[in-house]
Amino acid sequence: MEQKHVLVVGATGLVGSQVVQALVEDPLVETVHCLVRSHQRHESQKVNHHWVDFMNLDAHEALFDGITNVICCIGTTMKKAKSREQFQLVDHYIPKEVARVAKLKGIGSFALVSSLGANASSRSFYLRVKGAIEDHLMAMTFDSLVVYRPSLLIGDRKEFRMGEVAMTIVFRLFSWVVPPRYAPTCSFQLAQQMVHNVHHPVGGVRIIESPMVG
Repeated sequence: MEQKHVLVVGATGLVGSQVVQALVEDPLVETVHCLVRSHQRHESQKVNHHWVDFMNLDAHEALFDGITNVICCIGTTMKKAKSREQFQLVDHYIPKEVARVAKLKGIGSFALVSSLGANASSRSFYLRVKGAIEDHLMAMTFDSLVVYRPSLLIGDRKEFRMGEVAMTIVFRLFSWVVPPRYAPTCSFQLAQQMVHNVHHPVGGVRIIESPMVG
């Protein structure tokens, strides 16, 4: 297999950080380039962090040269964003701009972490935004577009989220009546699958919903 050069957006989040680590451990991945909004470092020489202004991504388009795959894990919550406008900036505008430049540079493989239930017509603002960016990416006709729709993501976060802990307990107590697709998604398993699929591109669009299966 050819050596891969992967660009990761959202590399410091729960899923993104585990994607980066999985890429580092993959011998078929030669370099990992992370677009970040604050200065970061990684102990592996494989990993390059690039501070970028996502509001002017054209100024950084050279970073896309030689990239074979883009993995977009960026996302926030309404609590962190504090406004609908800021949430849309992170979860819609940034992925859209990254995809635009990737397409401009002839990159054929794009992967997005979305959400279970994403639908541009949803009554939920969160799910509407997720669905809208999915629709936008699908219309761009990448050679290979994989959209991951995890349920509640669980894993070792930097910050404590009481809501996630409570929901995890509820799912465990009532797992016998909760449909499997709504069970919490292990962020580590999701990251492993995303890196596995870097080497197994699909033709056209593939949507993978929770639970994560091959």
